[in-house]
Parts: sequence; C-alpha cells; structure tokens
Amino acid sequence: MIKHLKIACIYVGSIIGAGFASGRELVLFFYPDSFASMVLAAVLLALVCMLFMLVPKNNFVVNLMAIIASILTFVCMLTSINNLEAELSLPKITSILTGIGVSIVALFGVEKIKNINLVLIPIIVVLFIFMAIKAPSIKCEGVRVLNSIKYVGMNSLLGGAVVTKEEKMSLKDKLLSSIYIVIMFIALFYLVYKIAIVYKDSALPVLSFAKEYKLDAIYGICVYFAIVTTLISSAHVVYENTKNILNAKICIGFFVVLSLVFHEPDYKGFSSIIYPILGYMGCVYIVYNLVLIVKRIFSSNDFVKDFNRKIHYCSHKT
Repeated sequence: MIKHLKIACIYVGSIIGAGFASGRELVLFFYPDSFASMVLAAVLLALVCMLFMLVPKNNFVVNLMAIIASILTFVCMLTSINNLEAELSLPKITSILTGIGVSIVALFGVEKIKNINLVLIPIIVVLFIFMAIKAPSIKCEGVRVLNSIKYVGMNSLLGGAVVTKEEKMSLKDKLLSSIYIVIMFIALFYLVYKIAIVYKDSALPVLSFAKEYKLDAIYGICVYFAIVTTLISSAHVVYENTKNILNAKICIGFFVVLSLVFHEPDYKGFSSIIYPILGYMGCVYIVYNLVLIVKRIFSSNDFVKDFNRKIHYCSHKT
C-alpha cells in the first residue's frame, strides 16, 4: 500500500503547483461546470499515468520533451514564489533559496523524493480541508468533456516524466497506484474548487478567501508546499535525463542561475505564456507515448506469432 501511495503522491505532487493551489487554474478550466468535470479529469490523469508507466524509458524524444517541460515548469514555479513573497510579505530571497534548496534535494534520488511527497501531499490535503470547511456550498451544473481533456493535456507532462521510470512495476501495482491517484485528485479538486468558486472573479481565489477568514498562513503553507513538490520533480526529471552527459554540480549550477535570473518576473504574465506551450506539449507527449506503446505491442514476438497463427488458420479453413 505504501509503495502505491508513494507513486500517487509523487505524481500528484508533480502536477499541483501555484496555479492549482491558488484556485485560479480550476476556475479557469472548469467554472461553471459541476464537480463531475473534475472527476472525469481525475480519472483521465490516472489513465495517463498508467500510460506513462507502460512506456519504455530511454526514448530520446520523450526524454527531450520531459527536460524542456521540466525547465519551463521550474521557472514558472520560481516566479510564483516571487508573487507569494509580495502577497504574504515573505523575505525577498525566498524564491532564490527555495530554488537552490530543491535543486540539491532533487539529487537525493527518487525514493527519498517519494518520501518527501508522501509527507507533504497529506499535509496539503489536511490544510485544504480546514479551509474548505468554512467555505459555503455553491451549486454548479454541467460537464464539459473538452475542458477536462485540455486540463489533462496541460498538466500531465511533468507527472508522466516522473513515473516513466516505474515501467518495471507489475500491472497490478500500476493499477493500484492509479486508483490512489484518482482518489487524491478527486479530494483535492473538490476542496480547492469549493473554496475557489467563492471568489471566482479574483486573480487568486483561494488567497482572497483565506484573507477574509484570516487563514493567510494556512494558504501560504499550502501554496508553498505545492510549489516545492513541483519544483523538486522538475529538477529531478532534468537530473535523471542528463546525468549521463552532465555531472551533478553542473546541474545544480544551472538551477542556481535560473533561481537568480527568474527571481523578479511576474508569475501571472509569465505563466500566461508558458502554460499554453506546456498544454500543447502535453498533448503531443501523450500521443507520442501512445504510438510507442502500440508500436511495442505490434512488434512483440508473441503478438506477431499469434497474429500469424490466426491468419494461417483462416487461410487453411478457406
């Protein structure tokens, strides 16, 4: 069970970031849809996770796309901490220190990163429960399937890159991990959406809610932890896919430079450029991985033998 929870937590932690935790992402994609749209998105995210765990690793195109997406995501999360500094009066150096810190933590290895996510994700869920209790229930109706698909396309790339290395897990383990992913996403979608739609017109709905109910500190912890889990996954994916050509010191230096350069840019302006790019990349990434899986199925000896056997049987019968 713990093994499956760890996979679920690292996948979920890779996807939830500043946009998700602030509530703005869910409002933009789903309002005024009912919760059913988010349930569909949760199921699709889990299916995509299954897909990525079936993909053979060490594919150049897959790895290259994962590196590019991870760097772009890392930069987006850094600039979001810059906004958090202004919103919650945090020290101006918070984003720089965080960027440097996670670039070192990402070297610890995937198992230690899973353990970190196994701690942080439940904390995020509990804190959102505490805030959601105070939120009034607002009824929403309708389901837009296309929005759920778009949301999955934008958010699945980094998570997929993280779990691709779990290819050797049994099908049963992959299925159980995906079930936990559905449960976690449904819980987080419900909690964040319930809070966010109260201030749906705000640039940062959950922050506006938190300020009204004097929950600024809880909001800050939720968003910061969500950013940190995404930053760690981003740095880890880059390390894993470049370790054969770059040593750890060069990678750390690269992320330190990013932390210094992207300390000042505004998150909302920067994310409005990067998120659509990540969305298109995510869709291409999913389709490409599907092609790889289909190709592997058709090229397997067992499949070819079975197909030839059926052809031979049919021709003999006629």
